[in-house]
Amino acid sequence: MALTKDPDAVLDYTFDWSDWLAEGETILTHEAVIEDGDAVIDSTSQTASIVVVWLSGGTLGTNTHIRCRVTTTDGRIDDRTIVVLIREVFAVDGCEPWPLIGYTPSVGLDLDVLEAATQAAQAFLNGVAGGRFGTCTYTQRFQVRQTTEVCSATLPCHGIKLPNTPVQGVLGVQVDGALIAPSSYTLLGGSRLYKTDGCWPQSADNVPGRIVVTYTAGVPLRPGSAYYGMAAGAMAEMVGEYVNALNGQTCKLPSRFVAVARQGVSTQALDPELFLNLGMTGLPLTDNFIRTVNPQGHRRPPRVVSVDGPRRR
Repeated sequence: MALTKDPDAVLDYTFDWSDWLAEGETILTHEAVIEDGDAVIDSTSQTASIVVVWLSGGTLGTNTHIRCRVTTTDGRIDDRTIVVLIREVFAVDGCEPWPLIGYTPSVGLDLDVLEAATQAAQAFLNGVAGGRFGTCTYTQRFQVRQTTEVCSATLPCHGIKLPNTPVQGVLGVQVDGALIAPSSYTLLGGSRLYKTDGCWPQSADNVPGRIVVTYTAGVPLRPGSAYYGMAAGAMAEMVGEYVNALNGQTCKLPSRFVAVARQGVSTQALDPELFLNLGMTGLPLTDNFIRTVNPQGHRRPPRVVSVDGPRRR
């Protein structure tokens, strides 16, 4: 089984033996290991029939193989492996729509095709712009590892680094499933969330993170913003070409750019690096936008990593 994980994501993967176990048989012990790849197992847990593995990290473009072995109360042993593809994951759901100016749909255009083209154009432009334009809402879980570090309201510590930037606002924070008051936390340095009345609750490595943060991030693309017009023009070009491709008409995009499924209408934008290496898309407004906002061809927002800091918070 193959799944996809963004390098910055911390996700749980479930190994389910419910249909394999005999009546009355349960999992006695389990062992989860990385057989290939450099992603990290943060913690594991088990029930009578399920093992959950929390995974973080991984090098972009590589694959990670998680092998889980269980021993049951009947003395049986079984191995199962999940292949996780470490790839850039661009969010469209939960994101504000990008502006679209200058594109007029033809009479009789299937609205499903138009919606699919619009979503695909936004996903592609978000990718080639480095994943930082347009505001999206993210809900992510964080773990603060146990430490002897002392902190208080006047000496903050254990700041939680929100990976998606620039952060526009924190919508809510849950600790152990309960929503806490906004006055009990503050955002410092643009992306690091601190408790104002003490410390974030810590947890051992084998326990899932206790803090869940919902926040918005990204450079807004709204009327009056610096890149509003450029983004709107790029969207118009891209949507028009996607519509042509989905309808089987001649378009200016590379032939491998769009995957079309006629039943239900689906699209897939391939890795933006393929087109950056080939000199952009060939569409003037789109290429002008890409060169302006991402001249170096970065595939993700810039971030600072400290070798002295904790691996995940």
